[in-house]
Amino acid sequence: MAKVTRHAGNGLKHGRATLTFNGTTVGDVGTDVVFTTTGRVRVHMLSAYCTTVLAGATATLQLGTTGDIDAFIAITTATDVAIDEWWTAAVPAAGSKSPLKVETGGLVTSQVDKLVNENIILTVGTAAITSGVVVFDVWYEPITDNGALS
Repeated sequence: MAKVTRHAGNGLKHGRATLTFNGTTVGDVGTDVVFTTTGRVRVHMLSAYCTTVLAGATATLQLGTTGDIDAFIAITTATDVAIDEWWTAAVPAAGSKSPLKVETGGLVTSQVDKLVNENIILTVGTAAITSGVVVFDVWYEPITDNGALS
């Protein structure tokens, strides 16, 4: 699910995970692991981009860690996450987004410079997400020798 590579030029590592929802193995009510964490890492930036509209009549989703399920993105109605939108907050938005400027619709403070030692998870609530695709990108640096996201 996740692919991690070295980000050229700045020493950060880049990871990408694509979740394809089907309402059973991915997107059923409960949690799906987006990135498995080993050791400790510092997440410099995390993004979520919808490539196929999400479906699930009353489904909700949030992005966080095992111990803080909305650490990155607060609870969102799944059907509000539409194709070609950045899911950065409870109300996703289309177009160009700045990862550091909340006032222009970019990533919220909770998605930048976060210390992590637990898996990064997606929590689905209320009902299953029956279809749709979201691509997650993360830029991070290891804090410990075994610090990694996969």
